[in-house]
Amino acid sequence: MNKIFPSGENLEIERDGFLFKKLQKEREKLIKTYIKICVEKEPVPLKLFIDEIEKELLTQILKLAQGNQRLASSLLKMKPNTFNVKIKKYNIDSLKFKLPDF
Repeated sequence: MNKIFPSGENLEIERDGFLFKKLQKEREKLIKTYIKICVEKEPVPLKLFIDEIEKELLTQILKLAQGNQRLASSLLKMKPNTFNVKIKKYNIDSLKFKLPDF
């Protein structure tokens, strides 16, 4: 599947491709980080940890999509309404990621 970004850059996501393998490695790092924090420091509620990751992911996707909520939601394979509910939950302002009009 290909997605076209506003810049015209193509992003190809293949189940057996490089990006999928990279995401698997990142997921493994997150799990190890969570366990390390809980063991070496102070236990953190899993929900709080996941919420922080979700908030950061939504923020980064909005930056990539230059504030375009519809594009951001499609990149995450999420319904626009669900995406909107989530960015409201975390008080993320998509307008701050829009490029200024000239």
